[in-house]
Amino acid sequence: MATIVSDVLETPVQYQQIPGQAFKDQLTGHGMSDAMAQGLLDMMIAKDNGLDNGIARTPQNAIDTPTTFRQWCEGTLKPACRPAENDAMRLRSCPRRLTADGHERRSSTPLSLEVC
Repeated sequence: MATIVSDVLETPVQYQQIPGQAFKDQLTGHGMSDAMAQGLLDMMIAKDNGLDNGIARTPQNAIDTPTTFRQWCEGTLKPACRPAENDAMRLRSCPRRLTADGHERRSSTPLSLEVC
């Protein structure tokens, strides 16, 4: 998945699994309540333990839900990462940055996807 995101965003993306407590600390450190952060951590643990494996994929799934991960990245993620004027949240969360004169420049730091 990181390879696909890297290709679509044209910037290095790395996957790095982090300990659950570090994940929760990041969430609460950005203002999330402890209860909500714990709920997300519990969900990530359940997913890691196979929650998403409850239903086997079939050829019919490809017909019913034909969007690939790459297509989603190209159609949804990439447009969301485009810098926008006065959109501080988008600029912080995206690998691209604007210079003082408004030109786009690439970050030299790889974008990291972190999950527990």
